[in-house]
Amino acid sequence: MNNASWFDSIRIYHLLIDRFNGGWQTPPKSENVFCGGTLQGVIDKLDYIKALGFNAIMLSPIFKTANYHGYHTLNFEEVDPHYGTWEDYQRLLDLAHDKGMKIICDFVPNHCWYQAPIFEASLLKNGGKHRDWFFYKNDDSDEFVSFLGFGDLPKFNLTNPEVASFMIETAEKLVRMGVDAFRIDHALEQPHEFLKQFRESMQAI
Repeated sequence: MNNASWFDSIRIYHLLIDRFNGGWQTPPKSENVFCGGTLQGVIDKLDYIKALGFNAIMLSPIFKTANYHGYHTLNFEEVDPHYGTWEDYQRLLDLAHDKGMKIICDFVPNHCWYQAPIFEASLLKNGGKHRDWFFYKNDDSDEFVSFLGFGDLPKFNLTNPEVASFMIETAEKLVRMGVDAFRIDHALEQPHEFLKQFRESMQAI
């Protein structure tokens, strides 16, 4: 049976949480600032989005982040406080489902922000815990391999079973809350074996 047959007739409204519905009155003074969009703001517009003819919403990443767009993850266990709380996220999922709408989560397993505690702990100067969770250019140096050359985004080693399990377990929590699907950020550069395990684990739930 096709567990995602609903995707055959999907009409997706893609939104950036921070820029969607925050009640601001003037444009931001700088591009790289939080503007006030929240999960509650998305909840408040569910009927509006549905009335436009959409039956699914793809949200930008929700985890605690160093930048408004959500792709610079600091912590994979927290919702960014600018957006709201886990309770807000659960309420959004439940209300969307009550209205016959699906929620797609933008998931970023490929990299994190260089000040994320999970990465800082891997540095030699900090003890080198879980150093093999990331790619380093030399065993005796803290010079790391970055995501697509962005020097502030260390790249996860998804060939490491521990890292793969961490990411999959993180996504499983979201599925158990009610997330209907994932958009995997930069999937082209991730190991096929990881993507296969990810897919199988999500479908099993």
